[in-house]
Amino acid sequence: MPERVGPVMLPSLRKRFESGDYVALGSRTRPNAWEAWFDEHIDAPRPRATRLLDHHFLTSEAALGGLGVALAPQAIAADDIANGRLEAPLGFDRDGTDYGLIHPKSMTVATGLSALRDWLTAESERSFKRQVFEKHLN
Repeated sequence: MPERVGPVMLPSLRKRFESGDYVALGSRTRPNAWEAWFDEHIDAPRPRATRLLDHHFLTSEAALGGLGVALAPQAIAADDIANGRLEAPLGFDRDGTDYGLIHPKSMTVATGLSALRDWLTAESERSFKRQVFEKHLN
């Protein structure tokens, strides 16, 4: 499943984001993610400051707390966006990484593992094809 990332924020922070008066929340596990995202979005407003948290999943939590604008994976922010707690005004774009289910080549794929793979595939397709994201998947 391809990773898609985008800026997410409280709806009340959108005007500040659009004017560049925001703190960009990133992670130490992906310290160059904002730079790479800006390389692809040259017209996007630049932040007044950047703060790195220990892991990318914490950035969405910080955005929910109003601490800034997180560059968050769609997989992590999806529920909060679908429920109106966060918004992603510029959508989500592939960042060149993927999620995958990994097992040793020599391992026979057990029925349980096949079922997990099939469930994960179906859930990712269902989750990311919700109406709120359809315009951002192309």
